[in-house]
Amino acid sequence: MKNLGKVRISMFAMAVATAPMMVAPSAVIAQTAESASESPPADDAGMIVVTARRRNENIQDVPVAVTAVAGEALEQRAITNPSDLMRAAPGLVAGPSSVRGYNQLIFAIRGQRNGDGTSGADPSVGVYFAEAPQNSPQGLNSAFIDLESVAVLRGPQGTLFGRNATAGAVLITPKGPGRDFGGYIRASAGNYGFRDIEGVANIPLSDTLAVRAVGKSTSRNGYMRQVISNIDYDSIDAQSARLSIKWTPSEGIESTTIGTYSRARSTGNSAKLIAVTGAPVTNPTLIGSFLAYQNLGKYEFVDSYEPGAPFSDPSNENRTYSVQNTTSFDLGGPVLKNIISYRNIYDQAAPDGDGTRAQFIQTPLVDRIKEYSEELQLSGTAGIVTYVGGLFLFRANGSEVTDFASLITSPSPIGTPTPASTLSPMTILSSQTRNTSYSAYADATVDLSGVVSGLGISGGLRISRDEREFRAHHIRQLATGSTDYRCLLTGQIVSGTSQCNSTYKTDFTRLTGEFTVNYQASPDNLLYASYRRGYRTGGYSITATNPAIAGLPYQPETVDAFEMGSKNQFDIGGRPATLNLAGYYSEYNDIQRQTTIFTPGVPLFNRVVNAAKAHIYGGEVELDIRPFDALQLLAGYAYTKPVYDSFSDTLVVSGTPYIIDQRGSHFVNISKHQLNLAGTLTLPVPEDIGEISASLNYSYRSKAWQFNELNSPNCTGNGTLPAGVVYVPCYNHNGILPGYGIANFRLDWKNIYNKGIDIGLFVNNITNNYYYSYGVNTLGGNGQGTYYVGVGAPRMFGIEIRASFGSERD
Repeated sequence: MKNLGKVRISMFAMAVATAPMMVAPSAVIAQTAESASESPPADDAGMIVVTARRRNENIQDVPVAVTAVAGEALEQRAITNPSDLMRAAPGLVAGPSSVRGYNQLIFAIRGQRNGDGTSGADPSVGVYFAEAPQNSPQGLNSAFIDLESVAVLRGPQGTLFGRNATAGAVLITPKGPGRDFGGYIRASAGNYGFRDIEGVANIPLSDTLAVRAVGKSTSRNGYMRQVISNIDYDSIDAQSARLSIKWTPSEGIESTTIGTYSRARSTGNSAKLIAVTGAPVTNPTLIGSFLAYQNLGKYEFVDSYEPGAPFSDPSNENRTYSVQNTTSFDLGGPVLKNIISYRNIYDQAAPDGDGTRAQFIQTPLVDRIKEYSEELQLSGTAGIVTYVGGLFLFRANGSEVTDFASLITSPSPIGTPTPASTLSPMTILSSQTRNTSYSAYADATVDLSGVVSGLGISGGLRISRDEREFRAHHIRQLATGSTDYRCLLTGQIVSGTSQCNSTYKTDFTRLTGEFTVNYQASPDNLLYASYRRGYRTGGYSITATNPAIAGLPYQPETVDAFEMGSKNQFDIGGRPATLNLAGYYSEYNDIQRQTTIFTPGVPLFNRVVNAAKAHIYGGEVELDIRPFDALQLLAGYAYTKPVYDSFSDTLVVSGTPYIIDQRGSHFVNISKHQLNLAGTLTLPVPEDIGEISASLNYSYRSKAWQFNELNSPNCTGNGTLPAGVVYVPCYNHNGILPGYGIANFRLDWKNIYNKGIDIGLFVNNITNNYYYSYGVNTLGGNGQGTYYVGVGAPRMFGIEIRASFGSERD
C-alpha cells in the first residue's frame, strides 16, 4: 500500500511537471483541431461527434444508445446542473440524494441506481469530467458552466469505462482553450432574489500555449419557509471557477490540464410532512404533528431545527476542488494518452430525520473524500481493426462522521416555545474507507465490409480487481454527558472517544466484456445488436453497529445486458431528421439492496446485502426533425420495467426466523414512463438585426417509489407470520412520489444589431406546477413513522444579458 501511494504521487507529480497546467482535449464530444471556443464539433455532414467508444465517431454511426447535448442546447433546455439532465436524456433519472442534501447527486439509468450515499459506496452510473472519473456523488451537483457538451451512455459500460458503470455513464466535456482571443460576461437576475454572473476569457499566450479561465457565482433565496424559525430553505449560494491550460510543444504532442474549484451552500433541504405511516398510527406526537402541519401553506413546513432547540443549524455545504492532466503523443498512427486526476471533497449536511418538529433523530453528516486516478491508454488503427486498450488505477480515501441524538421529551405544538429537554446519550458513527481498483482493458472494432458490405463487429474485455478497507469507530455514551463510552462493535467500555477502532478488509476480481454486431444497411441506416456485462463492486455497510454485520462485506452485483437498436437519418420534405430506437433486456444478479436494522437503545442503521435477482426490460426512442428550416423539434421517450425474480427478507419473531417474500417491491426512484419534448423556433428577421429564437421544452416522469428498497405490501408474510405480527417494512409501500411534468420557456435575441450583445428571457416551470422532487419514508422499530417530501421549485423567471468579445462574438 505504501509503495503504491509513492508510485501514484510520483506519477502525478511527473505529469504536472511535464506540462504547465493543461486541458483534456476530449471526453464526450471530441475537440476539433480548431479552437474549442468555436461551434460544437461535428463531422462533414454537421452531425455531432462523440467518444462513446473512446474515439471520435459520428453519433449516428456508433452502435451504442447515447444522447449528446451541446452547450447551447443545454441553455435552451434550462439544463443548468446535472440534476436537470432528465429533461434531455430518456431513461435517465437524476436528483439530490434527499436526506444527504442538494449537493450529493444520484443518477439512475435503465432501472439501476446507487441507493447508498455513504462515503464508501459506489455508483451504478459512471460520471466522467474531461475523461477523469468522478466516483463519489458528493459535490456532483455543481453548476454546468462553459461546456462543450454532455453525453449520456445507456447500458453497461464495463469494458471501456470500468466497474461501477453497470447502468451507463455520463460524460461531461468542458470547452477547452482555443487559438483565438475571446470570451464573454453574462449576468442574470430573477425572482426569489436570483442573481448570477458568469465570465469566460480565452487567452492564447503563444503559438503553443493557451488558457481559458471561467468563473461563476449564483445566489437565490429559498422558496420553502420554516414557519418556526422563519428561515427560507432550499436556497442557493454557489461559486465555481475553472482554469484550463493547453500546451502543444510540437506536432503530435498535446498536453492539457484543468483545475477546478466549487463551493455550494444552502440554508438546508426542506422536509414537508405529507403522511404518517403505520397501521394503526398510535404515536401521539406523530398524529399531532401531521394534523397541525396540514394547515400550513404549500411552501411552508416545520422541522426540528429552530431557535432554542439542541440542534439549530440545518445548513448544507460542499467544497470540491480538482486538478487533472491529459497528455497525448501521436506515435505516427497509434496514439498514447495519459490521464491523471486528483479530486478533494468536503461535504456537510444536516438532514431532519423525520420531517416533524420532534427531534427523534438528528443526523449531522460530514464527509471528506480524496480521489486519485491514473489511466494509460493506447489507441489506433491497423488495417481493418480499430483498437483501444489501457491500464487504469483508482483510489478513494474517505471518512464519514455521523452524530445521532434525540430528545427525551416531545416538543410543544406549533406556536409554543420548545420546552427544556434533555438529549439522549450521543452515538457517534465514524468510519474511514480506502477503496483501490486496478484494471486492464482492450477493445477492438473490425470492419468486415470486405466480406459483407456494411458489416462490422466489436468486442472487448476488462479485468478489474477492487480492494476495500473499512475502519469503524462506532461509540455510544453510557449516559447523557458522560465521558465513558461503549464500543458498539466490540462491547468494550472506554474513557474518551479516541478508542474503539475495528478494521476490515476484502477484495474482489471480476471480468467484464462486450460484443457487438453492427450493420450499416445504407449510409443513413445503422442496425446493431450487442451483449454487455458490467459489475458494481462490493463493500461494507459502514454505519452498521452490529459486529456480525459490520464485518461481513456485501458482494459485487452484475448485469448482463442484451440490446438491439437502429439509428436512422432521413429527409422530411427535403429537410433532415433522425430517429434512433433501442430495446434492451438485462439480467440483474446479486443486487445490492439496503435494509434498515433496528437495535434497542441504538439508532437505526442501514445494511447493504445482496438480496435480490431481477430482470429489466425497456427501450428508448429519440426523434429530431425540422418541419421547416426555422423550426427544430426534439422528442424522447423511455419505458423502463424492472421485475424482481427473487427478493426476500428475514423477520425473527421470538427466536424463530420467517422468510418474507419481497418480490412485490418496486425499484426505488425508477419511473416506468419518461417523456421529453423540446422545440426551437428561429424567427425570420433580417441578419443585421441579429437572431431571435424561442425555445420551449417539457419533461414528464410517471410515479416512483421512494427511499426504502423494502416496499412490498406483504404485511403478513403471505400468511406465514404468527397472528398479530406485522412485517413493518410493508408500510413503505405508501411512499410513492406522484408523476409530474415541468415546462420551461426561453426567448433569446442574440448578437443584437451585430454588437455582440445577447438578451434572454426565461421562465422555468411555466405553469407553476406544484410537485414533489423526492420523498423519504422513515419507520421506527414499532412501525410508526413518517413520509416527508422535498417540494420542487415553483415558477422561476428572469432576464439574462451577455456581452461577448473577440472570437466569442463571431
